Amino acid sequence: MYFDQFRENNKHSKQALLNDALYLCEIYQKRYFVGITNIVSQGTLIKFCDILNFKYKQYKEMLDQHNTISTKKDLRIQKPKDDFDNDKENFFVSAKQSPEKKMIYNETKENRINKEPLTQKNMNPIFITQTPEKQLDFLLQNIKSLKMDNISKFDIQKDKFQQIISDFQILEKKIFNIKENYTKRIELQISIFNKHIKNYETKCNETLHQKNKQLESANKALQEKEIQLQKLNERIFNLQKKEDKLKQIDLFTIPIGKILLEYMKDTRNDISFEVYFKKNFPNITSFSNISQKESFQSLQREVVEKIESLKNFHDMDTELRHFITSITKVIEQQGNSLTNGIKILYEQVQNLDNKQNCIAEDKNIVESLSLLTNDYSRQINLNNELKNNLTTVQNILKDTQSQLKIELAKNNELNENVQLQNVTLNNLSDQYNKLQGDLAQKLRWKQLKGINRDSNKSKKDLERIEMMSHVELQNIVKQLVIFLDIPIDKIRTQLIKISISLKYERNLSIYFIGNINYQLTGQKINFNKYQKEAFQQFQKDTSLNNIVHPLQTKLDTLLDEVLLKL
Repeated sequence: MYFDQFRENNKHSKQALLNDALYLCEIYQKRYFVGITNIVSQGTLIKFCDILNFKYKQYKEMLDQHNTISTKKDLRIQKPKDDFDNDKENFFVSAKQSPEKKMIYNETKENRINKEPLTQKNMNPIFITQTPEKQLDFLLQNIKSLKMDNISKFDIQKDKFQQIISDFQILEKKIFNIKENYTKRIELQISIFNKHIKNYETKCNETLHQKNKQLESANKALQEKEIQLQKLNERIFNLQKKEDKLKQIDLFTIPIGKILLEYMKDTRNDISFEVYFKKNFPNITSFSNISQKESFQSLQREVVEKIESLKNFHDMDTELRHFITSITKVIEQQGNSLTNGIKILYEQVQNLDNKQNCIAEDKNIVESLSLLTNDYSRQINLNNELKNNLTTVQNILKDTQSQLKIELAKNNELNENVQLQNVTLNNLSDQYNKLQGDLAQKLRWKQLKGINRDSNKSKKDLERIEMMSHVELQNIVKQLVIFLDIPIDKIRTQLIKISISLKYERNLSIYFIGNINYQLTGQKINFNKYQKEAFQQFQKDTSLNNIVHPLQTKLDTLLDEVLLKL
């Protein structure tokens, strides 16, 4: 825009050309001395700019003074002919006056402009002796020569400013090329940044997916354990019901169920249940069934009958003894009563037969007693089997209780693991949400492409930043904060200022310094070479404070040359 305005103004007068030159100098002063501190040291650059600014002000004052003088001369040259006629008449009138007034009137217009009074010393003697008409012609010739000199000077200035215009056009092209290269570089960096951001988001999504799968598997395992726990609770409830039912069992008014439970709960007992039972109930030696009871009752009746019969037999035996005694007495007394004796013997034989029958009955009683003994042994065996069954039930109950304790411990451990996984998952979710941030504040491609419309970066380049990991993004931000020396809370504002400085001020400053060096030495400054040397210095000790930039020496030399030229 500045160059078009400058070329448009060149179509007008020399005065407009001079004004445009001053306008361009003001542009140099305001815009091309800003942001150059990114290249060399700040002190050297400020000194260089101050000297150029001072020389610019001196040059502007000289141009203003010259412009004032030239304006006055042009006004006097462009006076109408009537003014010259009036001057001519006044000259003839003054010729008749005193010589002192003649000398004062004979001062030239140039002397009056410069306000230098004419004296006898500096006045041309030939001019004094000439006629007024010749003096006027002489003055007109001097004015014409002065005008031609001014025109030639303005032509020289015009050529210089045309050279400046050409330099500005070259600068404009270089600025465009630098801008394009810088835009491409920024787009590449943004694309890499988007790739890293996308990689990081993909990794986070994969991690979250894996954690969701782990959570689902943990939930399934928890549900299975809950089902197992429910089954165990049902088994415990059933066992509790059986235990309550077992407590209510009484055997012949004896709480046999409670005795069994106490025996099973008392883990210090190393004796059998039979001994334990007999110890607590010493009056009870065994248990009998109905058949044993019936057989025992029948046996008891038989024994009673046999005892009664034995009592009868005893009575008979007593009677027999008395009879024998009486018989003996009768035999001794009567001796000849043989028939009675035979009868008595016959009766005795019958009694002997009855006695043999009693003996046979006694054998039956013994057999019944043996059967009763066998039944008693069988009852003992049944009691032993019951004891074994109770022992088995006790062992099963102990195993069930131990297994239940193990399952409860596993269930508690599983619950703790599930709670720990839930806490871990919540922490991971919080960390992921914290890392992810507010998605509503996420910058989209539509928002970013309006910031720099000259940028040729595509949406895919921004997606590359989204693929980067969190550590990579943190490293980039840390490097930005350290390298640019800006606080994190002002990084956005400082990045905007740095972008403006890189896009406009730095490139224009580089061009301005390069153009000055080219005008003075005829050579171009290789900024890339100096930048590579400074980068090599940084790679040696990785410190920005220890860099001795070679461009500083070059600018100091350039400043000396500018001072010599001025």
